[in-house]
Amino acid sequence: MKCPICGKGVLHKGNVSEEMFGISLGEFPADICNKCGESFTDEETTGKIEAAARKKGVWGLGVKTKITRTGNSLAVRIPKKSLIF
Repeated sequence: MKCPICGKGVLHKGNVSEEMFGISLGEFPADICNKCGESFTDEETTGKIEAAARKKGVWGLGVKTKITRTGNSLAVRIPKKSLIF
């Protein structure tokens, strides 16, 4: 099957190392492009990756922030609910 990203490579079965926010989640089976290196997981594997991220406490750490102008400076506003102390 051709790679949907680059359109030049062919997908082959293999394992990919997944990480989120610099924390390793493990090795998972995926289809990998031999040209661009992009990897694709099926629905079941994606669920396992999400479960691993939840177990390690990194799922949902990415939050939207706002960058606003304050005088001549820029300010980054971080939502209170995302602060962990």
